[in-house]
Amino acid sequence: MTDLIKINPTDLIDPQAQRVVEFLEQIGLPADNIIAAQSERNIIGQNLATYIQSLPAETKRDARYLSKFVVGAGFGLFDYSLNAIWNEVVLDLRKKAIGYGIDIFYDSAVGGKAREFYKTEDDLASLKDSVLLDTSRKLELISDTTYKKLKHILEMRNDIGISHPTNYTINAFELMGWLQTCIQDVLNDRPTDAALQVQAFIKNLKTYNSPIDSSTLKTIESKVIQLASHHLASIIRTTFGIFVSPDTDPQVRKNISLIAPAIWKNCTDDPKFKLGITLEGYNTNLYKEKYELGEQFFQVVNGNPYRSKNERVIIVDTLLDQLLEKHNG
Repeated sequence: MTDLIKINPTDLIDPQAQRVVEFLEQIGLPADNIIAAQSERNIIGQNLATYIQSLPAETKRDARYLSKFVVGAGFGLFDYSLNAIWNEVVLDLRKKAIGYGIDIFYDSAVGGKAREFYKTEDDLASLKDSVLLDTSRKLELISDTTYKKLKHILEMRNDIGISHPTNYTINAFELMGWLQTCIQDVLNDRPTDAALQVQAFIKNLKTYNSPIDSSTLKTIESKVIQLASHHLASIIRTTFGIFVSPDTDPQVRKNISLIAPAIWKNCTDDPKFKLGITLEGYNTNLYKEKYELGEQFFQVVNGNPYRSKNERVIIVDTLLDQLLEKHNG
C-alpha cells in the first residue's frame, strides 16, 4: 500500500513559478505584473486551507471553480482566481433559484415578451449575472449585505478579472476577502431542515394530482402555523406560481385552493403585497391566462385588499358597473 504524503499548505506556493517569469523575459514577452509576487502567494498559502476546510464535504465535492481558484492562486494568477470565485458564486445562486421555484424566479427576473423564452433550469445560463444577483436579492435568497458584497465582487470581476484588459494588481488580502464572502455568505448558506421540508412540500404539491382529504388538509394546516415567516413567504410565492402556470394539472390547482387560505392567513403582509404587484405585471405584460388564474388565486385566499392600488381601483369600478347594470336591468 502506497503511503499518502501529507502536503503542507505552504507547499501550494511553488517557487518554480518564478521560472515561468524568467522564461517570458527570455523570449521577449512582458514579464512584469503577470503573476503575484512570492510574498503575496505566501499569504494565500498560509490562509487558504482554513477557508476551504470550513465547507461541508458535499459542497466541496462539486466545487470545481474553487479548485480552479486554488490552482490560480497557487501560481499567482490572481485575476484568474477572481473569475473562478465569481463563477462558483453564480452556480450557487442558480441552485438557490431552482430551490426557490424556477417559474416564480423567472417571473421576477424577466419582464415583457422575453419571459416566454425562460422556462427550464437550463435557461438560467441565459440570464446576465447582474440580473441573477438583483433577483436573488429581490426574492430574499441573499441578504442586502451579501448583495452589496457580491455586487462589489462582480464589479471587480468585470473591471480587473482575467477576461478584461487591465493593469491593476490584485493583492492577496483582496483575493482572500472575496473568497471569504463566497464561502461564508454564499456556499455555507445552506438550507435549514425546515427549509428542506418546505422544498419537499412544494415538490410534492406540484406532482400530487389526487384530491386532498380533510385529514391531510388538517395536518398540513397544523404544520403551516409552525413555520417561520420567511418559509411561509416562500411557500405562498411558489404555490401562487404553480397555480397561475397554464401547465398545472387542474387537480393540483384544486388542492392549492384548499391549502392556500391557511398559508395566506399566517403569512406576513409583505409577500402578499409583492404577489399583488406580480399579478398587476401579468396584466401589464398581456399574460391573459396567468392574470385570470392569478385573479382566481386572490379570490380563493380573500387577498384582493393586497392587490396593487391600480388593481383595486379596477375592482371597485367593475363592481360599480355590475351594480349599475343590475339596477338598470
